[in-house]
Amino acid sequence: IAIDEKKKSNSNAQSEQIVTTKFIKTQLTGNYEIQAGAAFELTIKNDSLNVLQTWNNISYNIINTTGNTYELPDDNSIQFVFSKLKNNFTQKITVFEDGNKTTFKRKEKINTAKINLQDYTGNYYSEELDVAYSIFTRPEFEIAQIVIEPFVAGDEEKRIIEALVTMRKDVLENGSSFSSKAILHSQDPESRSRGGSYTLDENYPQMIKEFREQAFNLEAGEISKPFKTKYGWHIVTVEKIRGPQRDIRHVLLVPNESEAALEKARNTLVFLREQIVNGEISFSDAAREFSDDQLTNDNGGVLMIKESGDTYFELDWLDPEMKNAILELKDNEVSNPILEVNQSGNKKKYKIVTVLNHKDKLKVKIPNNEARELMLYKPDIFNSNNALFRFSRRKGTVEGFEFDFGRVNNLKFNKK
Repeated sequence: IAIDEKKKSNSNAQSEQIVTTKFIKTQLTGNYEIQAGAAFELTIKNDSLNVLQTWNNISYNIINTTGNTYELPDDNSIQFVFSKLKNNFTQKITVFEDGNKTTFKRKEKINTAKINLQDYTGNYYSEELDVAYSIFTRPEFEIAQIVIEPFVAGDEEKRIIEALVTMRKDVLENGSSFSSKAILHSQDPESRSRGGSYTLDENYPQMIKEFREQAFNLEAGEISKPFKTKYGWHIVTVEKIRGPQRDIRHVLLVPNESEAALEKARNTLVFLREQIVNGEISFSDAAREFSDDQLTNDNGGVLMIKESGDTYFELDWLDPEMKNAILELKDNEVSNPILEVNQSGNKKKYKIVTVLNHKDKLKVKIPNNEARELMLYKPDIFNSNNALFRFSRRKGTVEGFEFDFGRVNNLKFNKK
């Protein structure tokens, strides 16, 4: 785990000041550096504390053993000891491994108000490599939404459930093919052509909770009773169990929404938007009270990238309807109702969105590679993974940078 900069020590975790109170995971997250470009990035993934080593892009989960001490699962030879809290956050991590002690300090916050990212944009050329890098800014937006789904009449849900019960009975009692049922009837566009098949891994959750619970409570050959998720109604069967992995098939049926129900959902959002614009209720309070989106309503409708916890999105990551609405909004303006239709066209809902904030991020485009974000380390110094960009100025104007990457040091790029 540790890198070349680790220092030999006879110390172990017991020599550090052990805190018996268990920390909250959010108090531990953040970037901890040993040097520029060599850091731990700690995030929460699937309710576990995840460590990303920026110098080699290796990531793994660590688990709490006692107080402020964490270890790798099933391996107590490496210990991560967090410092006491300061301003409600830990300030350093001390890693003990094979008698070696390495300390990573929380990255200091920089006053970005005086940093103008446009200073660094442009095309830069290296004579030594005969290659050009392009550096540019790209806007990202913090977005919140309120979603209203059309009410589905009881008779329609009853029809869907009865259809799934009939399919289940036909497979169990008459030996019909579950795969054929999925191909003929399932409304899941991703798996329908495969007969509804997926492979699930208990250690790497990829489906929503309700679906996983059903699949992992079945034995091979069993078929669940109909159950509901935000996507519609399902039945699922397990074909094979291989340790933590399960080969499953499912059928998804989606109730039809009436035009009257869709119009009522839209009118509800028209009314909510009017109340928000008039100051009678805040957007976040309206999202908590009225939004049907379970992933965002608890946090006031704010969209979030699940893996990283980041709340800023590039426009290219959004669907076209959302993207067009965002482009027309200023910060804290509220859109008109937007109709959202799922990929297979069988499920519709309305939403309103607002831009809470936006910011530019600096990106570098290297030939034959995707654009990467340049993260501010210090004024005029940026890093991207384990690459370091040290910009130089002449009379206040950026004229080039020195590029450090692994064993490649002080490679000069001049602004074209």
